[in-house]
Amino acid sequence: MNFFEAQDQARKGSSRLILLFAIAVVGIVISLNVIAFFAVGVASDGQYDTLTPTFAPLVHVAVTVAALVIILGASLFKSAQLNGDGGKVARMLGGRLVDGQTGDADERKLLNIVEEMSLASGMPVPDVYVLEDAGINAFAAGTDVDSAAVGVTRGCIESLSRDELQGVVAHEFSHILNGDMKLNIRLIGVIFGILVIGLIGYTVFRYAPYLMQSGRSRSSNDKGGGAMVGIAILVVGGLIWLVGSVGVFCGRLIQASVSRKREYLADASAVQFTRNPGGIRDALRKIGGNAAGANVSNRHAGECAHMFFASGFTAMFATHPPLPQRIQAIDPQWDGTMLAPAEPRPARKQQRPQKRQEPRHGGFPIGFPAVGLAGAVDRVGQLDDAATAAGLAVAEGLPIDLRQAARQPELATAMVASLFVADGGQVRVMQDDLLAQQDPAMAQRIDALWPAVRQSGRLMRLPLIELAAPALRALPKHDGNRVLNLIRRLIEADGEVEPFEYALYKLLDRIINKRPIREKQSNIDAVSDEIRLTLSALASAGSESPDAAAKAYDAGRLALKAPLPDYKGDFKLPELDMALERLAGCRMPIKERLIKAAAATTAADDQVTVEEVELLRATAAVLGCPMPPMAMTA
Repeated sequence: MNFFEAQDQARKGSSRLILLFAIAVVGIVISLNVIAFFAVGVASDGQYDTLTPTFAPLVHVAVTVAALVIILGASLFKSAQLNGDGGKVARMLGGRLVDGQTGDADERKLLNIVEEMSLASGMPVPDVYVLEDAGINAFAAGTDVDSAAVGVTRGCIESLSRDELQGVVAHEFSHILNGDMKLNIRLIGVIFGILVIGLIGYTVFRYAPYLMQSGRSRSSNDKGGGAMVGIAILVVGGLIWLVGSVGVFCGRLIQASVSRKREYLADASAVQFTRNPGGIRDALRKIGGNAAGANVSNRHAGECAHMFFASGFTAMFATHPPLPQRIQAIDPQWDGTMLAPAEPRPARKQQRPQKRQEPRHGGFPIGFPAVGLAGAVDRVGQLDDAATAAGLAVAEGLPIDLRQAARQPELATAMVASLFVADGGQVRVMQDDLLAQQDPAMAQRIDALWPAVRQSGRLMRLPLIELAAPALRALPKHDGNRVLNLIRRLIEADGEVEPFEYALYKLLDRIINKRPIREKQSNIDAVSDEIRLTLSALASAGSESPDAAAKAYDAGRLALKAPLPDYKGDFKLPELDMALERLAGCRMPIKERLIKAAAATTAADDQVTVEEVELLRATAAVLGCPMPPMAMTA
């Protein structure tokens, strides 16, 4: 299954989730109406049939409306609360954001693995959180590749070897690239909406005795009326709590039914990503041999159980397949034994790595695996051994100074701003004047980092932004928008806008402002003007004449297999801005056709340059479709 199919399947999974949720809600509403029937009967001394014809139906209408409002309202509230930022889920679970400059060797190892896999897949590095639990577990959260976060327990990073930890992280990256995260966020909202009825019943049941005591103290002449009301409240509260408990049971079944099959897929994908089945296999074996298992102690862990690497619940409520079945699916020759995890060790400081310079060719170390353009399009959102090697090559090819700068917000902003600074000439003079006026301190940081950025080459621009993503997300909103405004002015300093520069700017905007992609448009004809503008920009960037650009555009239009207007040779910045914004909101089948058309436009003259490749990758990134890095062959 390719990236686009997996994302679309996850969206369809949301439809199934809504159906299961509706069934559970109907069951809860019917149960509450049964309770209301008996409560009204008790209140009327068993004369339910003698009540006015309108009163009894009104009670049931009120119960039904109240239940629906509470359940749906709680579900929508929770989904909205967690939408757009995987870090919200991580913090809800008690996670601590790992500092990019951490001196803890285990955390440093985790960050390195996450960075390498992000660069390999062509997606921004997710925020990384550590949960202080002894159980071996992990999760990925967020709504798209730009807002993702990865959480790992302390037991996981201390008990697993690097290969085993890589297998666990690869499993979580599979959930990110397969579109499971958005489904998981919706599932949290569904579970919370179902649980809230039980929470209300428990609260009423718990405080009913206090109401009874308060009623007796207020009046000693009510002949037991207050006590009877208190008992009735106690009984009703207990029954609502019971209904809520049934809702909890339904919620756990929904979690299990939605998540179990996707865990097998993520395990298989992790093996494909790492080419090392022993890593994830032994990680699962260590969970089986760990005294704490995969348990996470946070009170919200139950709501998020379907998101974890392994289940902390009993078999009846397990959101994941049993460990033995998962291990056997990876290694059919497994002998049934589990592994004892390594003994926890005190945190140790990591030595500062020595500076080194790698031999370079076109921005990548010599020997970087070559991947054809068509093959790269087919591998959007995919990870395999070639992509993993590419990610490692990118990481090792970057100067240590830039990797360290990418992890610190102040230096990260200067580093990404330096990507838009010209090599020299009048444009550079104008940009230097702008920087000196707007932010002298940043101007100094840019001057210090620019030589290393320039030496890294154009192929490293997108990876540097991906690497800096966690530091950029940490910026306060005001500072982030100030940086974006400064970068925009740097781009416009020469009076022209390169499509590549603007695509990078749009990606930075989404990362800094944590704006989720909302995919709604499913009609390709409705975005024909936006596709025309995007393909025209790609054709113009890779052509030396208007005629050549029009020819390249026609190649893309043919590959799109949809009617488009003719090539548009001139366009303004606001037009391109709106076009990319609308196209990012299209459904995956449209994006797949668009990226294939963009690749055909790029390769129309049979001479694909580094600049064209990186523009294609940047455009795909803006659409939320990460494309692995590639090196060009003759």
